[in-house]
Amino acid sequence: MLEGKIAAVTGGADGIGRGIAQTLARNGATVVLADINEELANRTRADIESAGGTAWVVRTDVGDPDSVGHLFDRIAQRHGTLDIMVNNAGIVIQAAADALTVEQWNRTLAVNLTGAFLCSQGAARLMTNGGSIVNIASVGGHVTAPSFCAYGVSKAGVHGLTRALAVEWGARNIRVNSVSPGSIGTAMTEQARAFDPEAAANRDLRVPLPRRGRVDDIAEAVLFFASDKTGYVTGRDLVVDGGILVQHPGYVK
Repeated sequence: MLEGKIAAVTGGADGIGRGIAQTLARNGATVVLADINEELANRTRADIESAGGTAWVVRTDVGDPDSVGHLFDRIAQRHGTLDIMVNNAGIVIQAAADALTVEQWNRTLAVNLTGAFLCSQGAARLMTNGGSIVNIASVGGHVTAPSFCAYGVSKAGVHGLTRALAVEWGARNIRVNSVSPGSIGTAMTEQARAFDPEAAANRDLRVPLPRRGRVDDIAEAVLFFASDKTGYVTGRDLVVDGGILVQHPGYVK
């Protein structure tokens, strides 16, 4: 499906990013794993290669413009082009809004929103034959909850960024879409669940589908947007949440 394509995945060492990278590689793409944790990224690279795929690693902090610049310099040197960009890297800092520090606010937006912008910008400059940018947003960008102020604002910004870039770069045949995961079983979401177990358990009761989300659920949605199957789709957000956003908030199973 993606034979001959070059794809970059930020936060590709673990969690959702790892699943996305494996799925793209399994479908024929050469994957650039861009992650701040180089050791873990190399483990993912080894797993991809042992399964017959192709991947390589560039240590990248998406919140640092110089680090992002280095990433795209390396891609340009090695491949000269890029076909698929997945902006997956993200952090969650949970704190009440009146206790949230400026440093926490700035770091959350730097990674989740500015990082997605910088990587999209770098990718677009290499997408000389068009391409697909997929931003990993969140249901938290559509609705919010206490202690998620910075995270929710950053992900709402990702939705806005997706639409803005889709309009601006459409004439260059660069499609820009987003995927909004619900509660997916990763280390980051487990940390959030531990912060407020009662709220997490209550949320589980409100998911219409009878299971929690899996990494593969998100990876397959990204593959859909990355492939030619969605060649006339841009500026859209695909919610992958088991139905929680469409269910009446007063209903409990």
